[in-house]
Amino acid sequence: MTDSPAQPEHATRPSRFRKRLRWLVVVGGTVIGLALLYVHFFLYLPVGSGPAGPIVDRTNFEQRWTDRPVLLVGLGDSVTAGFGATKGHSYFDRLVATPGNEFPELKNVCLSQVLPNLKTENLAISGSNSCNT
Repeated sequence: MTDSPAQPEHATRPSRFRKRLRWLVVVGGTVIGLALLYVHFFLYLPVGSGPAGPIVDRTNFEQRWTDRPVLLVGLGDSVTAGFGATKGHSYFDRLVATPGNEFPELKNVCLSQVLPNLKTENLAISGSNSCNT
């Protein structure tokens, strides 16, 4: 019987160096991936200042349009439903009443100012999509 010489302990299992290298590659890759996601989602998204559209003529909102009852119905998808918006800041809510922290040039520029008997019903469903046919 011939016994083969015993191999050193480090040759039979991965060395500590390889384990550490593998761990560093995984952690480093994760950190780089998270950094790239941060840059993509938080630094490349445009952030504006001021209103998002043309200046609204305030003279149109200085007198009532009608005293008759008006029903404003919101139909649509997540934009109309207000997905992701805080209470009172959705698209539909902004049509009805100006939020308290709005830009000064848009204060009281809303439908409730010119339609005193305005009733609203937002029937939009978040998660639905509009048909383009």
